[in-house]
Amino acid sequence: MRKIIHLTDLHIGFNGLEARFDNIVTNISKRITPAGDYVIVITGDLVEDAKIQGSYEKASPYLDRLKANGFTVLVIPGNHDYGTGTKASREYVTKFKDCFLADFKTWDREYPKLDLIDNVAFIGLDSMEGIVNDEALSMDAKYLAQGQLGDAQLAALDRMLNSEKVQKAAYTVVYLHHHPTYSGIIGDNFKLVDGEQLMAILTAPDHKITALLFGHRHKHGKLTVTGIGRVYNGGTSTFKGNNRSPHHVIDLSEDPKCDREENFCNC
Repeated sequence: MRKIIHLTDLHIGFNGLEARFDNIVTNISKRITPAGDYVIVITGDLVEDAKIQGSYEKASPYLDRLKANGFTVLVIPGNHDYGTGTKASREYVTKFKDCFLADFKTWDREYPKLDLIDNVAFIGLDSMEGIVNDEALSMDAKYLAQGQLGDAQLAALDRMLNSEKVQKAAYTVVYLHHHPTYSGIIGDNFKLVDGEQLMAILTAPDHKITALLFGHRHKHGKLTVTGIGRVYNGGTSTFKGNNRSPHHVIDLSEDPKCDREENFCNC
């Protein structure tokens, strides 16, 4: 049974955070064994500003180190991975896949992204897709701090959750960048526009979602959602802005109360 380490909002390229992530990678590699029992899920904002040349190239070697040490690493993009964090360039949608999702086959590179690992279905979503693909908006008008999955991705998610291979999985983990359930707390400028539609799909009686993981808001937390045992905001794993967020270590075969909070940064 695979266990999960949830990381998010690394913001490599921002002051000092690359060194912190280097520390995190080193400590995970030393302290978590056997590596083959773990999947590391990174829910976006790997870099601070994708438009700065070399940003992806700074981040990717750390993921390669984790993989070389035996960990499975799953990532999806955050708003900073497509541009500055508020403004995007469509070219980075493909560039992100080319750099970080080499296993995302060229003939099947649409989200949701499904990985079946042992008896767990991992489903990754792009929570900027609905905004980036909105042809009514110019790229200058697209504000990615406010996420949107879009009707096409939501429909594809519903079909995927109803598919035989996902239904047969013992556990289902859905992960994305934007927080789907915080609309009343931090304002409309930062919520997932279609979060209510997403939650209606995830909490449908015939969909058994074991965990929902996300980031974006740099304050970690565990939410209560009827029908989903674990709903975790990972905060910022590199403590951007001194928001010190624990690193969740999740064993899906155990009661959620048994999930651990670690500090792999030692800072």
